[in-house]
This record gives sequence, structure tokens and C-alpha cells, in this order.
Amino acid sequence: KAKRYYGVLERQFRVYYKRAERIRGNAGENLFVLLERRLDNVITAVGLAHSRAQARQMITHGHIRVHGRRVDKPSYPVGKGDQVGVADREKTKKLVEVNLEALARGAAAI
Repeated sequence: KAKRYYGVLERQFRVYYKRAERIRGNAGENLFVLLERRLDNVITAVGLAHSRAQARQMITHGHIRVHGRRVDKPSYPVGKGDQVGVADREKTKKLVEVNLEALARGAAAI
């Protein structure tokens, strides 16, 4: 279920699990920490994209910046203190604005 939820294929999931086993502590919890740190997941969680699929597309198309630099890998591990933003393009800003408005309307209905 976790592979499907995070949009990770089998081989990549195995790599994440092996990495999680090497970290001190519970391997299962470490696995989820690694998956939650993925850039596509962070973009979705913040509300810049309405789904992981859209977040992945935004990243690969160059709409997302980390510390002001273009990152085109959805699996990029976001660390504490990393500044994630959007490209300074009209099309990108409009897309993010629409997604944030949809998020605000959804949150207001709750």
C-alpha cells in the first residue's frame, strides 16, 4: 500500500527500505520518514499541487525550486531548513494559485 500511496515502484521502494534499515531506530518508521521527505510528497503536503501526480509533473517540468535552484527529480530528499518554492513564471504562479485556492475552499468546508 505504501508503494502505491507514494507512487514508488518496487525497486525504488526496496532501496528506500534498505536505507531505512541502516538508520538507527525502527525500520518501518524510518521508511516512512524517508518517503515523507520526498520532494513530490512535500509539494503535495504544502498544497502547491493537488495530487502527487501533479506534483511530480510540476517538478519534472521545472516549476519547483529548492534554495532557488531548479530541481527536476521528484525523489529529491528535502531536508530540514530547505527552502522550497516555485519558479518565477506567470504560468507557474497561476497554477499554484489555483491549487492553493482549491485547498483553502476545501479547508473552509471542513
